[in-house]
Amino acid sequence: MNNIYSFEKKGFTLIEILAVIVIIGIILFLAVPAVTHLIENSRRKLVITSITEYIGEIENKAMMDEESNYYGRFSVSDLTELEKSNGEKPSNGFIEIDDNEKVTRGIFCINNYKVYYDGKDANIDYNGSCDSVKSLVEVIYFNPNTGLKCDKVDSSSINGTKNGCMKWYLYSYNKNNTVDMILDHNTSNNVLWNVDGLSMEGPKTALLKLNEDTINWLGIPERADIYNFRSAEDNYSIDYTGFRARMLYVNEILPITPNDYDFSVTETHYQDSYCFENGKNLGWDCGLYDYENTDKVISNYSFLYDNTINCIKYKCEIEQDGSDGYWTSDSYNQKDDLYDGGDYVFAVLYSGGFQGVQSANIYGGVGIRPVITIPRTLID
Repeated sequence: MNNIYSFEKKGFTLIEILAVIVIIGIILFLAVPAVTHLIENSRRKLVITSITEYIGEIENKAMMDEESNYYGRFSVSDLTELEKSNGEKPSNGFIEIDDNEKVTRGIFCINNYKVYYDGKDANIDYNGSCDSVKSLVEVIYFNPNTGLKCDKVDSSSINGTKNGCMKWYLYSYNKNNTVDMILDHNTSNNVLWNVDGLSMEGPKTALLKLNEDTINWLGIPERADIYNFRSAEDNYSIDYTGFRARMLYVNEILPITPNDYDFSVTETHYQDSYCFENGKNLGWDCGLYDYENTDKVISNYSFLYDNTINCIKYKCEIEQDGSDGYWTSDSYNQKDDLYDGGDYVFAVLYSGGFQGVQSANIYGGVGIRPVITIPRTLID
């Protein structure tokens, strides 16, 4: 009698399949983030290495080039002739080189990372994006009354605020280990440049208000400098000795907004202007506003006109009524007897389609926006 064996083919049960799926899911849940984190860390290390090598390369080439002077502030695109290696380069950015051909600071966009360089180390700004790599400017929260850095939550940017923790834009590192910073708002609005109506006498009225607004800034050193303005029309000196702050100089704006322009060219007052974004002289319209698509608005230097009327259309951080600009220390060299009389001087203005430096009637009332020069140690 033959034994007949019967074999039944058995597959996986639904429960077994589900168990395997769950196990695989758990493995992926644990493994994928770890692998992603490992890849991300590798990318970040590569970015830091690339920036460090790039800066070393720039310094070496600048030092070897005896025919050129690379002291000053440059965009990455200005220094392509110094790039010789095949390593990864920043797609955008700005650097500052001292008179010893050393890079003292920089801000870069590389591989979609925003990177700061402080003269020693490169660090990724995890809260920033490449969209904000627009100019070599840093935000500092600082109290000039105490001379101490402070927290953003304690700061005020309301026009008219004169004391306490405030927001500043650091725009220049100086050779003597000091920095220049401009306030993000006006300490006073509707101030005359000179009540006597004479530009050749300098900003007498504005200086009185500047000193009044900043007299309690005892946490920062008194100034000991004299600003001499010389032109074909006006010659005057501003003695800032004993002041805690000063007004912006027009010639400081050109390095901040790297465009070609000559402020010594004398034209009629309504034509003479300098647009921050493109360096053009287009009167009261820089030709940059897109009324149909505001996302296309260019606003690389909006920090210069923060807290002015309707400036939000050009992507400033805050807009406020009461001011469309602030005075500089400079005369415009122009007298207009045909229209309303009076001399014209330079102001930083935001108005409609214009954002830049514009000549303004000496009787006009714009604001006071202090600039301070302080030891770097106060903010390091």
